[in-house]
Amino acid sequence: MKAYELLKNNSAWCQHALAKTKTGKRTSPHSKTATSWCLMGAVEKCYGRAYSLHKEAALEAIRNHLGIWDCAMWNDEPHRTFKEVRALLKKVNV
Repeated sequence: MKAYELLKNNSAWCQHALAKTKTGKRTSPHSKTATSWCLMGAVEKCYGRAYSLHKEAALEAIRNHLGIWDCAMWNDEPHRTFKEVRALLKKVNV
């Protein structure tokens, strides 16, 4: 599954946590209770945990497109929207 497929609608996306439960509690992106993910959490859920080659390749594509290193900060900016995050993921095919 690609990260943009995981983030299929606005309720599947979150900010200020890698993942959240349906009640808004922070959780692991790999938790069975996770119902929403930030950009980084979606990449981790779909492409593996730390130091996975697939995860690193996905993050490199995102960082190169954005021209920044801190993807989490980009996701968490107050004006950021779900549509922007999903469009980015689709554009870089992650």
